[in-house]
Amino acid sequence: MESSGYSHNTGSGLNRHCVHCECNLYAPLATAWTDNNAGVRFFGCGNYKDLWRQVCNFFEWYDPSLNPHVKKIIIGLMRNLEEFKNIENELRTKHI
Repeated sequence: MESSGYSHNTGSGLNRHCVHCECNLYAPLATAWTDNNAGVRFFGCGNYKDLWRQVCNFFEWYDPSLNPHVKKIIIGLMRNLEEFKNIENELRTKHI
């Protein structure tokens, strides 16, 4: 299961130092949700989500690499969550 994307961690105390990308913008702390890096946090270009601006491709890991066993557990939990969401959607469509 190769899921893609990331999520921003806004307002958390995890970003102890201010990181800027090559665009000279604040580089937000985000979380990767791919199979290879599930749950691992990183800093990325502040323009990444803005379709109208050029992205500088700035990227810096915040967390160290995960233990392979931990990766397996996170991927399994992500699959379970996806399965539960599918079941929930099926039940909702049956009751509408």
